[in-house]
Amino acid sequence: MKINLLSFLSLLFCLTLLFPSIAFAATAATGSITGIAPMIWSFNETMVISDGTTAYNFKITNGGGTFNGQCTNTGYPIYDQPCEPGDFTLIDTGGGGGGDADTLRTRFAAAINATAIGVTATVNGTTIDLVNDTQDSAGNVAITETVGNEGFTVSGMSGGTDAEAVPEFTDTLYIAVLAAGGWYVFNRMTQKQRV
Repeated sequence: MKINLLSFLSLLFCLTLLFPSIAFAATAATGSITGIAPMIWSFNETMVISDGTTAYNFKITNGGGTFNGQCTNTGYPIYDQPCEPGDFTLIDTGGGGGGDADTLRTRFAAAINATAIGVTATVNGTTIDLVNDTQDSAGNVAITETVGNEGFTVSGMSGGTDAEAVPEFTDTLYIAVLAAGGWYVFNRMTQKQRV
C-alpha cells in the first residue's frame, strides 16, 4: 500500500527513538606547502600557520642554517623554546639561496615541528604535508604567507570535521524512501518490496 508523507515522517521519528546512535569519526584539518626551491627567497618573507587555537609566525632568513627553528622577536635569534605568541620561528635557508630543494623542504618541516604548534609537518616528495594534531573543525584556518615567488604555494588548513552522532540502522531495518512513482520500503537483507 502507499504511505503518505505524515506516516513516513512518523516512521523516521520512531526509528530515531528505537535505535541507538553511532558517531561519525572526526577528521583532522590538513594542508600542504609546495614550490620550495633554491634562490626564490626575499629574506624576511613570512608565513602564518594556525592549529585552530594559536597562530604561529614563521620568518624566512639566511643564517647559514644555524638558526633554523629558533625564535626571534627583534630580528636576532633568541633561544627560548617554544616561541612565545607573537615571536617568529626562523626558517633558515642555509645561505646562498638555500642549497638544494630537498634540504630546504627538510628545514621548513623541521622549523614548523620545532614549535609548540598542534600541527605536524612531514616531507612527502616535493610537498610538505601538514596535519592538525587534533581532529575537529577548529583547525580549518587558512595559511597565509608573504612569499613573493609565485611558485611557492600553500594550501589549507581545511577538511577538519567534528564528530557527529547519527541513528544506527541495523541490517534488518526497513527504511521508507521516496522513489520514482511512489513510496517504497527497502529491506537491506532482501529484495525491494513495493507497498
